[in-house]
Amino acid sequence: MPIYEYTCHDCSRTFARLQKIGADSNGITCPTCQSNKVERQVSTFSGGAAGDLGSSVASSAPACTGFT
Repeated sequence: MPIYEYTCHDCSRTFARLQKIGADSNGITCPTCQSNKVERQVSTFSGGAAGDLGSSVASSAPACTGFT
């Protein structure tokens, strides 16, 4: 199951939830203020797995060298 990140519109806290793939945000409440006004965020990891974004992020990282 993937971990989805949410941002609360009332207190601006960002938090994560482990959910089934394709689950919506119904029933998700902020752990700080208990508001149900939350929005799922696009995480860097899941956005990068989709294609072009992942290759550009990976190519900008320095290569690991020096392994023996």
